[in-house]
Amino acid sequence: RVGDIKKVHERWQLLVHGKGRIGKSEYVWLEEPAAVPIFEYLKTREGAKGEDPLFAGVTSNEEWIRKNNPNYIGGLSTKTISTTVKEGLKAIGLPGKEYVAHSLRHTFAVMLIQEGARIEDVQAALRHRNIATTQKYLVSIAEDERFKRRIEALINNAI
Repeated sequence: RVGDIKKVHERWQLLVHGKGRIGKSEYVWLEEPAAVPIFEYLKTREGAKGEDPLFAGVTSNEEWIRKNNPNYIGGLSTKTISTTVKEGLKAIGLPGKEYVAHSLRHTFAVMLIQEGARIEDVQAALRHRNIATTQKYLVSIAEDERFKRRIEALINNAI
């Protein structure tokens, strides 16, 4: 919701509704590179405020959805987001079925770890309850490192 963005201690905070959670008890900090485009977008939606969706969604059957689903709040659907991300991934040369919206989450986690973030910080950023879930991202980093070091080639050279 538009009203879920607020300024706290001179920084912008966005309340989020985590997967499997009730209510918006969690938040992310919006650094300037993320906040500026959001506020520019909101300027194009002149009347958007408070309980309006942060990102407007357009669906041909929205009236039917509103009538038949009292919990419908408007905005982008999960399917719309997935489709948009999939199209974007295809556009940058990643057309495979293995590249999906969740791939962005995986990339985010791996990049944080590669930049030196502690695993606990990545866990918090991804809002994982169990650190074992976060540690799964370490596997692909280990595989990349092994590929880069070419251990087998070093063994062949040593023999």
